Amino acid sequence: MLPDVQTVVRLTDSTAGWLLTYLLHSTVILGAVWLIASRRRVSDTVREILWKSALLGGIVTATAQTVVAREPLAGQLRLAPRTTGSVAPAMHLAVPGDVLDARPRFVLLRPSGTRWTNVLVVFWLATAGGALLLLTLGHARALHGLGSRTSLDGTPVGNRLRVLLARAGVDRPVELSCSSAIASPVALIGEEVCLPRRALLELQPEEQDSMLAHEVAHIVRRDPQWLVLARAIEMVFFLQPLNRLARRRMQEVAEYLCDDWAVARTRRPLART
Repeated sequence: MLPDVQTVVRLTDSTAGWLLTYLLHSTVILGAVWLIASRRRVSDTVREILWKSALLGGIVTATAQTVVAREPLAGQLRLAPRTTGSVAPAMHLAVPGDVLDARPRFVLLRPSGTRWTNVLVVFWLATAGGALLLLTLGHARALHGLGSRTSLDGTPVGNRLRVLLARAGVDRPVELSCSSAIASPVALIGEEVCLPRRALLELQPEEQDSMLAHEVAHIVRRDPQWLVLARAIEMVFFLQPLNRLARRRMQEVAEYLCDDWAVARTRRPLART
């Protein structure tokens, strides 16, 4: 059963109101985090927490305000029912059997034109859906490019990875592979580390250990999952350009923290490929 017009109108108005509330809240939150994180005294750990919170903060607060339906301190912006078109002429309905009396008994007003809230919601949903589709296809292409990777289980570098995991107290299984399709190591969502093939030929064992420790740190911290979530938020809420800044800053801080994790457990300088 299809929803009636009034239900659709209320739904689009609510969605548009929530989206505008999100844009306002996220701008304030992201701007405040940018100011705080720019201070030199703020540690990388705090910066990471701030940027992750900023990515999710606008969604949480906008949803909470919508659910609670509480009047904001600054008041509310009332959405006009429509901005284009006009009210169509009234249709007069006469009561049956009273044809001689032309006086109307009921008056129906039929709004014409397009509600701007409908346009906003449709534009947002269509663009966000297309962006998510592109993100999914890009992720699938990247995995397809790694499809020919070779497992390093049982190899000397694979054995050193097991030693590193045991020494670091990491009890989760981490798969190790290599591929000639990548130029730098990458940590994958499925708790797998893929190394560039040239790293096995050009780096010394100590350098390989440092590189492995850095990528294991990404796995332990669940950075691949956070990156996918941040990219999805960036795509869905494309109307908020500050999300891209938050995602980039989050990635930068994650690299520094992984460097610290790796150095603390290997006591060796990091190798770059």
